[in-house]
Amino acid sequence: AGRDSLGGDVMAMASASVAFPLPNKVLHEAGVYGHVFADVGATVPLDTSAGMPSSTGEFTRALAGAGRSLASQPRVCVGAGIAWGMRLGRIELNYVHVPASQPFDGVKNGVQVGFSASSIF
Repeated sequence: AGRDSLGGDVMAMASASVAFPLPNKVLHEAGVYGHVFADVGATVPLDTSAGMPSSTGEFTRALAGAGRSLASQPRVCVGAGIAWGMRLGRIELNYVHVPASQPFDGVKNGVQVGFSASSIF
């Protein structure tokens, strides 16, 4: 099977962000703010080359191997941008840089536009 940059059995990730008011009164009153962020994560398959783990010990060993793989294959992105918080969600305009990826990942640094919806229930 070929390499796939998505998917796996075990995943780890961490994210950190800091939001701050912009020094423009009109933008601040409209709910627009700045933010910086960093994300790191990886996903790897569980080693089943000897078959599916059938005992707690085998599962623990397979999980430990996956943990080592997670630590050696991180993907990292960092960025900064502006966000507009609204009742229905948030719109973001960010510049994103990818300092760590895997050779088979298709990555591109640049501008990213995003929307996240708030729960209306």
